[in-house]
Amino acid sequence: MNSKTKKWLVLIGGLAVCAVLVVLIGSRFASEKPVDQPLLPETSQPSDITVDINADKEKDVVVTTPDITESDNKDNGAASSGTEQTIQGDPVKPEYSEEQIQDPTRKPSGEKVTEPPQPVDHDKVEPP
Repeated sequence: MNSKTKKWLVLIGGLAVCAVLVVLIGSRFASEKPVDQPLLPETSQPSDITVDINADKEKDVVVTTPDITESDNKDNGAASSGTEQTIQGDPVKPEYSEEQIQDPTRKPSGEKVTEPPQPVDHDKVEPP
């Protein structure tokens, strides 16, 4: 066999392998036809349902609309307009006076401390 014939055989063989692969891959993506489930035999007897139409007419339906005027103020500083949108407003850091910070019997927020803080010598602490 000369080289020209070998090239054609390799080309035809490669095309055949590609065709087989395309068919196999295509069959994986093909959807299966749905099969109907067989109906179960009716074993239960139909029950008699009675509806009292007069009972529905006696009840009055009262619809109350919620008051939405108060909810306009509860946006928590959120901004939903423009290009910068925020879910929550900027946090505000509370400011305490020096007297509130230095008092060991109270926290700066005003809570009483049950025990005064004990100083710890970090050089003598033994790790567990």
